[in-house]
Amino acid sequence: MLNKKRLLLLSCTSVPLIPLMVSCANMSNENKKKLTNLIDPNNDVSLIPINKQEQQTENILDDLLKKVFKSNNVAKTLFLKKQNDKQHQQQIVEEIKAQKVKYIANPNDEHIRYEVINKLTKIYSDNWYFVLKNFTKFEGIFHEWFILEEQNGNKLSDEYLNNLKTLEKPKILTFENNFIDNLEEGEESAEDLDNIILYLLKNNMVMRFKIANERSESPQMILSPLVWYFEKAQTDKLSLKFISNIIHSAVVHGFEDGYIRFEQDMVKKWKYGEPSVMLLVGKDE
Repeated sequence: MLNKKRLLLLSCTSVPLIPLMVSCANMSNENKKKLTNLIDPNNDVSLIPINKQEQQTENILDDLLKKVFKSNNVAKTLFLKKQNDKQHQQQIVEEIKAQKVKYIANPNDEHIRYEVINKLTKIYSDNWYFVLKNFTKFEGIFHEWFILEEQNGNKLSDEYLNNLKTLEKPKILTFENNFIDNLEEGEESAEDLDNIILYLLKNNMVMRFKIANERSESPQMILSPLVWYFEKAQTDKLSLKFISNIIHSAVVHGFEDGYIRFEQDMVKKWKYGEPSVMLLVGKDE
């Protein structure tokens, strides 16, 4: 964070700059020069307020760095050096674009599409800092509608599933800036001692990822290219705690309550709309 230094503005009519009181109008050139020398241009007060969103984003990224590297500052420094290297960044971008081309060229080949997803997962996991810091370099393309798989005899209603077939696919997901709105630890983490499940919010997009082997000295970030997009959400801000609670109930435990709340509360009552699964890929320049 930039250190903001206060500058005390001295008024000629209230503060004596020399033993004798003088007016601004009568101030000699020599005294003006002395006053000028008192002001260090390097200490100028910034008239631009601190961007809270930018600061929040930096805090979130710093928190993730601490979770992944813990007290291993050497490894963290080497990681950040590589992530900020322009040549390495360009290599990442080219690899992602190549996978995007392969994915789009094979819309009906599930094997190739999931091969692409696996490769992107490896790229994003190894370069998570670059990804989370540069959303404007990415876009989301439709993969499928998000549904809860059947468990313990519980499933989404036929009405809901059939309605998905009639919906128009969401438009390409784009980002106007690189700010992160929120980061929350998922409820699932309490039942998984080795992994931390995290939810990240940016506008109407939610990323669910994990830090594996969290109790070890070398945790690993696992970042999937598949994100959830609530294109039709009619709320000011999505609640990560609310979403996590539903996923915990339905996906982790297969409870009927989770399926009901997904449809009745999340989609309808709170007007989040039907979520889709988007593939995060490189944005065409």
